[in-house]
Amino acid sequence: MLVIIIALSILLVIVIVFLVVFMVRASLLRESLAGKQEELLEKQGNLDEKQEELIRKQEELGRIEVLLREKKKSHKDGLSRQAGIVSATILEKYLPFFLEFPYDIRDFVPVFNTCDGMILVGRGETGVVKELVIQETKTKRVPLSPLQESLRECVEEKRVRFEVWVWDKKTGKYSIERHFRPTI
Repeated sequence: MLVIIIALSILLVIVIVFLVVFMVRASLLRESLAGKQEELLEKQGNLDEKQEELIRKQEELGRIEVLLREKKKSHKDGLSRQAGIVSATILEKYLPFFLEFPYDIRDFVPVFNTCDGMILVGRGETGVVKELVIQETKTKRVPLSPLQESLRECVEEKRVRFEVWVWDKKTGKYSIERHFRPTI
C-alpha cells in the first residue's frame, strides 16, 4: 500500500508539474497574444493613417488634374484669341483688296501701326494726290482705340502738317527743312 501511495504521490506531483507548466505556457501565450494584438492594433492605426493620407493625395491629385485641364483649356483659348487677333490684324490690312473698295486700289498704302492704311486719292489714276484719307478697318463693332481716337481728333481739328526731313551726313542728324500746315 505504501507503494501505491508513493506511486499516487509521484503521479500527483507529475500532474501538478504538468498543470504548472501548462498554466505558465498559457500565461506566456496570453502575454504573447496581447503583445501581438497591440502590435496588430498599432499596424491597423498606421494603415488607417496611410489610407487617409492616400485619400487626401488622391483628392489633391484630382484638384490638380482639374486645374491642369482648366489651364490647358485657358491656354488653348488664349492661343485661339491671339491667333484670332493676329488674323484680324492681318485681314484688316488687306481687306481693301478683297472688298468693294470705294477708292482705286492703287491708292491704298498699308501703315500696319496706329491705323490700317492711308489712301492717297488720285495717286493710282493720275499720279497726283487730291486727298489724303487715313483708313481704319474694324472687323467687328469695336470702338476706336484711344490712340486712333486721338489721331481722328487731330485730323478733325486740322492739327496736321507735312514735313520734309533732310539727313545731314556731317552732323549725323535730321533737320526739318520745310513744313506745311493747312490754311483752311
